[in-house]
Amino acid sequence: FVCFWKSLMAEEKEKDINVVIENAMNNEEEWILLSKFLKSKYMTEVSTFHNYNIKYQNEKDASKRKELGDRMIVKFLTLDGDATLPDHPGCYRDIKRKLKRLKNNDYPSDLFINAHDKCVFSLSTIWDEFLASKEKK
Repeated sequence: FVCFWKSLMAEEKEKDINVVIENAMNNEEEWILLSKFLKSKYMTEVSTFHNYNIKYQNEKDASKRKELGDRMIVKFLTLDGDATLPDHPGCYRDIKRKLKRLKNNDYPSDLFINAHDKCVFSLSTIWDEFLASKEKK
């Protein structure tokens, strides 16, 4: 029972920090600070991906969303890109499977949700350090 409880508490803490990170990513002022911090930690690809993903999700025109999505796949999920994300092979595989199932239908706005979740996880690994850097200022 104790092991189960500890694992449950750890899972709750992880959910809480993910919510806090998501809120920071969606707050313009907080995102500016977080982006600067990521650049200082050589994680510019995470901030760049988030900026592209916001544009992708907000794109209403299906053909423009497809064009941007295709560019994002190369830029962030292949070694040919200039901002390859951590764990890009798994994300690339998942997205290619989704696209195959779509059979030339419009790209969904949540196509990059798994890549986004991986970025949130990457942020969670340095979150305490980010908070500490904010306190110093």
